[in-house]
Amino acid sequence: MERELIETFLMISEFHTISETAEMMYTSQSTISHRLKTLEDYLGVRLFNRKKGIKKVTLTTDGERFYSLAQRWLDLDDSMRSFNQLTPYRKLNIGGLDSVNQYLLRPILPEIRKKNPELPLECFSFHSQEIYRRLVSRELDIGFAFFPVHFNELSAEPVFREPVVMISLKDSVYEEENISPVSLDKGNEVFFSWDSNLAQWHDEWWPRFRQPFAKVNSSALLINFMCSEKSWAMCPMSVAISLHEERGMKLHRFTDPPPDRTCYMLTRRVKHAEQEESIELFKNNFYALLADHPWRYPV
Repeated sequence: MERELIETFLMISEFHTISETAEMMYTSQSTISHRLKTLEDYLGVRLFNRKKGIKKVTLTTDGERFYSLAQRWLDLDDSMRSFNQLTPYRKLNIGGLDSVNQYLLRPILPEIRKKNPELPLECFSFHSQEIYRRLVSRELDIGFAFFPVHFNELSAEPVFREPVVMISLKDSVYEEENISPVSLDKGNEVFFSWDSNLAQWHDEWWPRFRQPFAKVNSSALLINFMCSEKSWAMCPMSVAISLHEERGMKLHRFTDPPPDRTCYMLTRRVKHAEQEESIELFKNNFYALLADHPWRYPV
């Protein structure tokens, strides 16, 4: 049996529609339907209740019985793939958004690896939806994203919280340490947004029909478009401090600030025994190092 058939089944179970599953797995609806039919033909049972004209699907009784078996199948496949690892701990695949990996996790992950040479780590940068998809399909063991998810299979723990500030070039026209949003021209903004809370705050201050100078989807792209003495952008404090230290960017606080950015650690609720041991070792080290982190989530 191919792994992608099991992964597809679990994704449909989580999202309840063929269309959303196809979107999350970056493939066509016909491919998802074909995989499901192949799996049902192999098992000789119908796994989902499907009604004509209704997008949502639900697990049949056989589907509910197969669900836990599918999870165990993936766990066994993971164990087989890591069988030749000469370490007491199973390798952990960790996925985070680019700005989290670059600025929040940068002082933590290398230190965990240094203190635990027996714990193999592989780290990747993905967008939020890709992180959720890879967690559900068991391609990732731990994820870091900016808003909690409401998937039955995943749990979320807040780990970082940081203020959002404004940055400008070192020779910009902005001299004030504290700036009111009303004094800023949206036409000079390089807009970088990561969640709906920030977008809502943004729309309260500037009309939606007015376009910013540029829109970007990662902190790494901010610098490329800040090309004028009037250029400005919003970004999390960790990014702003790094750009200030490395490129001389000015840092300004808003008199009416946006909501803080909160980052969550995501894991699957049901874990393989070997995987759980590795995750617990990682978490113990992570939280020990987090105690001294400037943007740790308050406890």
